[in-house]
Amino acid sequence: GEAHAVEGRVVADAPVFYPTTKEWADPQHFIEGIADQVRPYGICKIVPPASWKPPMQLDREKFGFRTRVQQINLLDGQARLRLTFVENLCRFLHR
Repeated sequence: GEAHAVEGRVVADAPVFYPTTKEWADPQHFIEGIADQVRPYGICKIVPPASWKPPMQLDREKFGFRTRVQQINLLDGQARLRLTFVENLCRFLHR
């Protein structure tokens, strides 16, 4: 990999791995096998074979999440600041 200067320090690119279909048949085993090469970098990139189709890990029948109503007017920073100011003013005046 290449090395780059970042804030006056030389930083090497993280390693990139391109496992074969056979190597990627057991991803955990592959990752354990490259651990010693990756450890000095703290990170790596693994590009799985194009033929790899990750198994679905979610049960689509049971999976769900709760939604919430989001008041659009409270997303604006100014509106939130005004609301906070008014709340604090009311607390101050009603002491």
